Amino acid sequence: MKRFAFRLQPLLNLRQSQEQILLSALAELQRERDSAEARLRLLKSRASELTQRAALRRLSEKNPASEYASYPFLCALDDEIADQAHAVHIAQQAVDAKMREAMEAMRARKALEKYRDKQREEHLRKEASEEMKSLDEGASQRFIRALR
Repeated sequence: MKRFAFRLQPLLNLRQSQEQILLSALAELQRERDSAEARLRLLKSRASELTQRAALRRLSEKNPASEYASYPFLCALDDEIADQAHAVHIAQQAVDAKMREAMEAMRARKALEKYRDKQREEHLRKEASEEMKSLDEGASQRFIRALR
C-alpha cells in the first residue's frame, strides 16, 4: 500500500506559518488598541472629575477669577482627549486591516487543506480500487484452477 504524499505540503506549511504570523501581529495590534482605549477612558474620567471639581469650586467661591483658573488645563485636556481618540481610531483601522489579511491567509490555507483532503480521498479510493482489482484477479485465477 503506497503512502499518501501531498505534493503541495511545503506550500501548505508556508501558508500555515504566514497565518500564525498574521494572527500574532493581530493580537499585538489589538493589545495596542486596547491600551489606547484604556488611556482614552482614563483621560475622559479625569476631564469629567476636573469639570465636576470646577463646578463645585464655582458654587463655593464667589470670586469670578477662580472660575477661569482651570480653563486652560481643561482645554489642554480636551485636546489630549481628541488626540487620543484619533490614536484609538487609527489603532482600530490597523486592527481591521490586519484582520482582513489574517482572514485572507486563513481562506488560502483552508483552500489548500480542502484540496489536500480531496487528494487523500482520491488516493484512498485508488488504493481500494487496486486492492479490489487484485482480489478479483486472485479469485478469478482460483476459480479457473478449480475448473481445470
